[in-house]
Amino acid sequence: MLTAFFGLIAFLIGQYALSFIMNPILEQSKLRFEIARALTFYANVYSDPSQVTDEERRKAAETLRQLASQLEEKTLAIRWYGLLQRFLSKPTPQEIHEASKELIGLSNMVLSGQQDERGWYRVRRERIVRLLRIKFPIEPVSGQLAKEKAQ
Repeated sequence: MLTAFFGLIAFLIGQYALSFIMNPILEQSKLRFEIARALTFYANVYSDPSQVTDEERRKAAETLRQLASQLEEKTLAIRWYGLLQRFLSKPTPQEIHEASKELIGLSNMVLSGQQDERGWYRVRRERIVRLLRIKFPIEPVSGQLAKEKAQ
């Protein structure tokens, strides 16, 4: 009887950890990959927004803004994130917040459609990648970045 009781307690603790800790951490990891995909997919839009249609800019800006809000949301859903992130090599809560701000900033810049002579699009992208600890196997090259690499 005592063994069954402790087995039940262990099961309940495991389910709690799975539901409230591990699943949200996995969701956050998936979202970080989704952000990496969006940064690659929309590289042509944010590297030179004057070369794409208004609709493409709006779609890219909306996607980046949604990802920014989801990033904050998914991180807030993880119980004891501040403690767990140290053990799991995840971005700190401050890094998550900064990355979210950079995504919103990139979204605003894309939506404006202005040519970026100073390279702020690239700076924001690099900050996002660094803050979220995203590792690209091959660095995406497009638009203005391709022109700079060719020189």
